[in-house]
Amino acid sequence: MKKEKYWFIILTLLVFGFLLLVMWVGSKGGFILGKEETEQTEKMAEPLNITIPTPTTDGTLTVYDENGEVYFQYSGEINILNSGRNGEPVEVEVSVPMTRCSCFDKEGRLKE
Repeated sequence: MKKEKYWFIILTLLVFGFLLLVMWVGSKGGFILGKEETEQTEKMAEPLNITIPTPTTDGTLTVYDENGEVYFQYSGEINILNSGRNGEPVEVEVSVPMTRCSCFDKEGRLKE
């Protein structure tokens, strides 16, 4: 009886030791994870940089006629009141100076 009890204790200690060894090796990434997989998880994350450009109101507005010829062209400040993305009509506001547009010459022809 005592002999069986000693074998049972020794076998229990061996199984417990084996389980501890398996858990320790598993936490190091030994048997389960290959060397390549552990290297991928050890990479440091790079910081994310988001750059938001400053909005501008300067631009060019060109109006064409039915033949594709330039009817009017304006360069300067343009206010977009509604871009149309909400399903409503597009609204653009341009304040034209009292003098003639700088894109036309003295005879009224469009400058190239």
